[in-house]
Amino acid sequence: SYAVGGKIERPAGKGQFQVALGLPEQPALPIAQTLAEDDGTFRFEKVPAGSYDLFVAGPTGGYGEFDSTMGRDEPLFGRTRVQVTAQNVEGINVPLSSGRPLTLVLRAQGSDTLPPGCPQTVSASLASLEPWAVMFTPSAQVTFGKEQTIRNLAPGRFRVTTSGLASGCYQVNQPVVDLSGDVAKPVAVELAAAGSIRGLLKSTSAAATDFAVTLMDAGSTDGAQAQLAFPDRDGRFAFESLRPGRYRVAARRGADVSRVVEVDVRGGAPTIVELPADAKGGQQ
Repeated sequence: SYAVGGKIERPAGKGQFQVALGLPEQPALPIAQTLAEDDGTFRFEKVPAGSYDLFVAGPTGGYGEFDSTMGRDEPLFGRTRVQVTAQNVEGINVPLSSGRPLTLVLRAQGSDTLPPGCPQTVSASLASLEPWAVMFTPSAQVTFGKEQTIRNLAPGRFRVTTSGLASGCYQVNQPVVDLSGDVAKPVAVELAAAGSIRGLLKSTSAAATDFAVTLMDAGSTDGAQAQLAFPDRDGRFAFESLRPGRYRVAARRGADVSRVVEVDVRGGAPTIVELPADAKGGQQ
């Protein structure tokens, strides 16, 4: 392993800056992170040979369990690629620059008007897809047909998601934008009418509340995430805000699936399902 060190072009009078190393092919978490010294120098020890992205962000306002928090001053960012081979890497110079803007607009998929179940204004959040080792919380209220700009963003990759959608609405796309280069303006966030499932669990041998109902995309593979619903005493259950398509739904008691039913869910109206759940040998 080797040492990696250098200096950031830190403006006078600014606070501390977070420095992190990440693997380009595995960008979820930084493999190492530190705070730059008051003179801007930083150093990592015991870095294996390989290719890394080096991220700088600040001024920081403190730190949590894993990541630093951003301060109130206008943020500055820097990044560079570092190649570690058979020797220490010294003298890296990382210039800093102001954050980047991103303009969003809310649209309806294939229409000039939003479906009745979709709100005119949503909360759009950006999730960083790179290990800057700082807690980003950029968000904005985006209104249908009006451009909204989020400023002071890191020059990296972000995924755009929305919240506050009604049960009859879903986000068609989750755009991934790369602010390290040029971004088309504006980035569209598209909404469409969602489907839903209204179900009735029909069990002849056990209480409906003993079961959990699982829902998965019909084309999902091993390890795919499932949604869960818990029936009430009368066996009623529901899944809301579903992307139209084909799903698999099953009743579970313990670890075994008793019976799987495939369901076509269409947008704009609930899909009604009756799900049988008969006990076999005391297990479901």
